[in-house]
Amino acid sequence: MSKNINSYAKFSRIFAFMTNSFVFLTIFLILTIFFTNQNKSLGNIFIWINLYLTLNLLFIILNGILFVKSGGDVGKVLSGISVKNGDGTFLSVRDYIFREFIGKFFSTVYFNLGYLYIFFNKKAQGFHDLLTESYVYVKSPIRVFVVFVISLVAFIVSLFLLLNNFATNKIFEKMGEHAQVLQSENQILQSENQSNFQ
Repeated sequence: MSKNINSYAKFSRIFAFMTNSFVFLTIFLILTIFFTNQNKSLGNIFIWINLYLTLNLLFIILNGILFVKSGGDVGKVLSGISVKNGDGTFLSVRDYIFREFIGKFFSTVYFNLGYLYIFFNKKAQGFHDLLTESYVYVKSPIRVFVVFVISLVAFIVSLFLLLNNFATNKIFEKMGEHAQVLQSENQILQSENQSNFQ
């Protein structure tokens, strides 16, 4: 291993985490543009929820595969960051599940102390790293920052396109009209119920 690969990742992990989030959100926003139906109002909300949940599940599976094969989630792999065991091998599926879902719970539950500990630990290990005896390495902090900036720009562009799409199709106006119709129908039903009791 070269000296760069042996550098423990501290602040780089924050940027890699944000990159992972921006990649997810960018894909979600682009899919939202394609699957949004301008003739529907409440139907779009169900479409967006289903898209979000499906994409979340796919990302969990994809990140699991990447962890085992390349040592990290989408953000880490793009940033050149890898999570490894003490012997230099990548985590097993079992270790990935334990680290990401159980270990990170312990890092979060105590006011995120498990994550803050990374900046005080000599080997940049959080509670979830200590529990799985894993280490996080970074190849190039410059690469981490460049990838982060690209993912941020992609997110901003996709957000702009989505908002522009909403403005063009006047989806929110239609949702407002639909809500007004439901409110009117509800008021009619209430007045009918009151007259029936009288």
